[in-house]
Amino acid sequence: MSTPSVPKDRFHIMGIYMVPPQLPKKASEDKIAALIDELLLLPVVEGNALKVEMIVQNDLSNEHVKPTGYAPTPAEDPVIIVTLQTETPDHFMAMVEDPAVQKVVASAKESGLLDASTPRRTGFTM
Repeated sequence: MSTPSVPKDRFHIMGIYMVPPQLPKKASEDKIAALIDELLLLPVVEGNALKVEMIVQNDLSNEHVKPTGYAPTPAEDPVIIVTLQTETPDHFMAMVEDPAVQKVVASAKESGLLDASTPRRTGFTM
């Protein structure tokens, strides 16, 4: 299996969202996709994000990440991975520090969608 090349002229971020046990995987996928869509509509994100991908865990994605040592089966602890590319870390920070982005993320946290307070969930902390 060949490893895909990663552009060296870009800043890469990866967030791993562990699906809460009380929420069906499909519902989590839909909610994270809607959150991404909402963020992509913001001018600061539109102007700074070069590429955003949502990777839904399945057997193929498990094989892809197996070399990292992290590959749970979807039945155990399903995850959704979101990758983001910007030109530089400063472009990423411009998004993180933007009040409109912070408002959307705060709303997702208040709704319980993004909750980094438990060990089951990682990433997406702002």
